[in-house]
Amino acid sequence: MYAKCGAIGEAQRVLEYTPLRNKVMWNSLITGYCHHGFGRDAIRCYEQMQLEGFVPDAVTYSSILRACGSIGELDMGIEIHAQMIKSSFLEDDIIVGNALVDMYAKCGALRKATEVFCELPVRDVIAWTALITGYGMHGKGEGALKLFEQMQQEGLSPNSVTYASILKACGNIGALKTCQEIHAQIVKECIYEGHIQVCTALLDVYVKCGMPEEAHSVFEKLPVHDIVSWAALMAGYAQTGEIEIVFHLFDTMLGEGINPNISIFTILLNICNHRGLLEKGQMYFQMMTEGYSMIPTLDHYTCMVNLYGRSGHLDKAARLIQKMQQRPDLQLWLTFLHACQKWQSVQFGTWAFDHAVQVGVANSAVYACMGNIYADAGRHDDAHRILSRSWHKQAS
Repeated sequence: MYAKCGAIGEAQRVLEYTPLRNKVMWNSLITGYCHHGFGRDAIRCYEQMQLEGFVPDAVTYSSILRACGSIGELDMGIEIHAQMIKSSFLEDDIIVGNALVDMYAKCGALRKATEVFCELPVRDVIAWTALITGYGMHGKGEGALKLFEQMQQEGLSPNSVTYASILKACGNIGALKTCQEIHAQIVKECIYEGHIQVCTALLDVYVKCGMPEEAHSVFEKLPVHDIVSWAALMAGYAQTGEIEIVFHLFDTMLGEGINPNISIFTILLNICNHRGLLEKGQMYFQMMTEGYSMIPTLDHYTCMVNLYGRSGHLDKAARLIQKMQQRPDLQLWLTFLHACQKWQSVQFGTWAFDHAVQVGVANSAVYACMGNIYADAGRHDDAHRILSRSWHKQAS
């Protein structure tokens, strides 16, 4: 009961304090760990269960295989497969067979997944979907599409998980026409209703194919607008340069009571950076850090440093760098140095250069940029000295 409800710690304690543990209790805990994303804990329980003399059954195997797939533990999955063959578990258990296909597919062992799939006594929609998902996950979108067609030719109808997986594969390879055909099939079969996963996958594929209007149409049909769907739609319009729509969507999202996440602010700050919208960029950065108490990433800081630098506010950019909670990386220092070169600021340029060298991120591009700053200021001896240091550094 505790495991099913997500109270894994309570379930673990109940097991520890029960003197007469049985297989059902172990299976419940392993399944609970798997269901709630604790794959490594599930494997630890599986090993402890066997140490105490319990022999795995179909429930154990199906759960632990899914745990291996979720964390990419292929070697462990292979060991379990060998144990299953020894115990003759693959002869007539469809659920265990499907879990095995799923494990190999998620771990990227697609040839082995296909081999196991072909040996299954019955290939149901779950087995097909596991294989399709694996091909899509590991960059084999064309293979996923072929499997999707073959499944239907054999008389099986896709379920919502199948549709979500194949749509993701379409998005990854830019198969817009196929996506539209699948979309029509989904509408015909009334899969929209109650299947957020399918709608979100459709929205995402239209975004990736550069069709935000179609994505917006799908978005409007979603029963619930969560942060993931908002972010996907905003990214789609940002990708096609329709920034006013992005800003409007952000305001609408806030009006609906949805709090933005770090990804939303990445979209907004990237737009402001590319368009040189300093005031909006400052507003969103302040909203993120002060309004929602988020810790900016290096990308966020780089956007703001570039915005300040392009508009000549080198002092503000430098103060922001000094306040950073993490160490500036090479890209950030280069961004600031290029701004110093643009505005011919030797003072801020040497400050940035010295810090980049001190923390060990200065490469030939940093030295070249500092050399250019000196040269533009007419300090050719200093420029030559910096470039000489770079040559000696590369030679050593």
